[in-house]
Amino acid sequence: MIRYALCGTSNRGIGGFLLPLLGVNGEEDATLGYGASGEDYRDVAEVTALVDKDLVRAQAVAAAVKADLPAYSPDQLDEVLANCDCLIVATPDHTHLEYALAAVEAGVEVIVEKPVTTTAADGRRLLEAAEASGVRVRVAHNLRYAPKHLRLMEMIQEGAIGRVTQIEYQHRVDTRHGAGYFLRWNRERARSGGLSVHKSSHHLDLLQWWASARPEVVFGRGARHFYGPDGAYASTAEQPWREDPYFLAQGDSNALQPGDRERTGLLGVGYPMEYPVENPLWLYDDAIDVEDTYSAVIGYAGGVQATYSIDFSSPWEGATIGISGTAGRLEMRTGRLADGGPLPQGEYAWWLPLFGEPQPIEVPAVSENGHGGADGLMRADLFRGATGRTQQLGASASLAEAVDAVAAGEAIWRSAASGDAIRID
Repeated sequence: MIRYALCGTSNRGIGGFLLPLLGVNGEEDATLGYGASGEDYRDVAEVTALVDKDLVRAQAVAAAVKADLPAYSPDQLDEVLANCDCLIVATPDHTHLEYALAAVEAGVEVIVEKPVTTTAADGRRLLEAAEASGVRVRVAHNLRYAPKHLRLMEMIQEGAIGRVTQIEYQHRVDTRHGAGYFLRWNRERARSGGLSVHKSSHHLDLLQWWASARPEVVFGRGARHFYGPDGAYASTAEQPWREDPYFLAQGDSNALQPGDRERTGLLGVGYPMEYPVENPLWLYDDAIDVEDTYSAVIGYAGGVQATYSIDFSSPWEGATIGISGTAGRLEMRTGRLADGGPLPQGEYAWWLPLFGEPQPIEVPAVSENGHGGADGLMRADLFRGATGRTQQLGASASLAEAVDAVAAGEAIWRSAASGDAIRID
């Protein structure tokens, strides 16, 4: 029985870790669908404590799940670490290093939500500490576990396209999901590292996994077209939020919560400290300093090349992927409209041999439990141990790989700012 303490009662912390560990079936997150997985790890895990700077929120979370869980503030972390085997860190990104280092120094294993840190320098500091101490640090890079992504890696390993030479990855974040980042702490680079780190580390990890190589050089471009004072639909916070197109587009999903009432997350618990009603955030205020659109060209060790792009104000959500090799190509498009409806252009997945007939790619179906079924598979590996197919495919990203994903994301925005290509050490 492993004793876990959860540091950070975010939606991700609650839905991604706490509820499955307790065997509690909660409500689904309006945007990503996690929180109602029905998983139960009580046979292998025990939750010993919650840690959050907002003790009122942490206590409310414990009450909502009807668990007798003590809540601690960050300055009581030593006491928490003395009574757990593994610390799960699901706090705002800029705090990951502080909590993870404290656990490593105490000899306690760590699971860190992605991105592992907000800068490559901080990531390398954690990596060095983990290697020096021998303490295991794992990172929750869940997108490798999506069945569609596992299938692509499986075909690469089977030699379906020969040696990988080139990858294209285009990601679209819809108007509901995308706007949400600009109503949360992610809007500040000092806290998130920018969305090329916070969000793109998902995708940049996939690229290095499929390439089986480290990123070496990045040339990036970035801009802010939709949010902040100069956004395409900018209005003032004094104007009724009900007139804003992003709020109108969400329908009855409640994915975007206006600043004129208490903001709540999973379990109906509010964020009185993080998002006080008296200090509302607005999609167009001048505190926003991160980009909402990125493009990059990335070179990997061994010669693999990749192009990557993402925007955070799209009519649909999903990805278009192409992986070329010396013997053929894999192509895939998956996604949905902002309201959850099917893409009018449809989804597809094809294997195109260099000399042969195209064939559809069959992707095994799994239960939806967040991120296209990825979260449940990742949790099984984290809490029960990697075995079988996910182990063979290398679905569990190493700490070094997580740091490389951060380094590539940081290089994108730094390249965009300087106009120069950025080399990754």
